[in-house]
Amino acid sequence: MKGAVPILLGALAILAGVENAERLYGIVFVVVLFSVIVQGATVPLVARKLRVPFRLIDHDLAEVVEFVVRDDAFARGRRLAELPLGERAWVGVLIRDGRPRPVGGGVVLEAGDRVHVYCQPEDSAALERLFAGTSE
Repeated sequence: MKGAVPILLGALAILAGVENAERLYGIVFVVVLFSVIVQGATVPLVARKLRVPFRLIDHDLAEVVEFVVRDDAFARGRRLAELPLGERAWVGVLIRDGRPRPVGGGVVLEAGDRVHVYCQPEDSAALERLFAGTSE
């Protein structure tokens, strides 16, 4: 949606018959396109340089899997930031006592927590061991 408003305003100028509207629309379109490409290409690089957590995932292949943290799970009693999720998975939702809770690196997981993890399908089994432990 980035750039939709300037492009729409440029299109409205054309529809209103504004002088040189086609040229204005062309300029707006090129500037928006350039902005989207430059920002899209540099955000991951800048995030890494600033040490901001940033994960790339192929959304066509991604899935959301719900896990319940069990008593003997590796994840129980650990902060989310301590979990070995790597670059291909992250916790997007935490439900505790039937209510959604804020998700952040400092959150300590408890037994019974339900976590929704965004991951690649092939990582589900390893994540299951992380949250479900050995009692299955």
